[in-house]
Amino acid sequence: GPYSVSDAVRDYLEEITAEKPARPVRDARYIFENSVLPELGHLLIENLNTDRLVRWRNALAARPLGVRKKRTASIRASRAVAGTDEARRKRKATANRSLTMLKAALNRAFHGGRVASDMVWRKVKPFARVEKPVIRYLSTDEARRLVNACPPDFRRLVQAALLTGCRYSELTTLSCVDFNTDSDTLTIRLA
Repeated sequence: GPYSVSDAVRDYLEEITAEKPARPVRDARYIFENSVLPELGHLLIENLNTDRLVRWRNALAARPLGVRKKRTASIRASRAVAGTDEARRKRKATANRSLTMLKAALNRAFHGGRVASDMVWRKVKPFARVEKPVIRYLSTDEARRLVNACPPDFRRLVQAALLTGCRYSELTTLSCVDFNTDSDTLTIRLA
C-alpha cells in the first residue's frame, strides 16, 4: 500500500532501536519529531521530489534555532534570527543533520524494498563547509581546577597535557632525551 515518510521514519526507528544504544535512538527521534515529520511526514515517498526536499532543507536553515529546556522536551520557543555568519553556519549544520537522518530513514526503506527508487533524495546535497569543530580552550582557573581535581598519581600527566597539548599516547611515549634543557623544548615523535 501507500508508504509515507512517517511510515519510513517509524520503521527506521524500530530497526535502529534493536541495533544502537538508547541515546542515538533518542536523538534521532528528536530530530524526526521536530524537523522532519511536521513538514514531510504526511507525504507519500513516491510523491516526493528533489525540489520539495531542497525547499525543506533551505527552510530548516532559515528558521531560528529552537530552544528547549530538556533533551526530551519538544521545542517550545524560538530565538530571534541572528544575522551573524556563525548563526547562519549553525542553522545550516542543523539542517544538514536533519537531512542526514531523513536520508537514512529513506535509504532503509529503499534497501528494504519498500520504495522503488532512491534517486529523489540522492540528488539533495547538504550545505557545504558548515561542519566545523568547536574549539575551546580552558581558562587558567579551569585548568587549575582540573589539575586539583585529579588524583595525585594522574595529576602530572594532566599537567603535561595542558602544558604541551599532547595526547595521552604521545605523553606516554616521551622519554627524558625528548626534553632539551638548553632551549626548553620538547620533541614529540610521530608514531
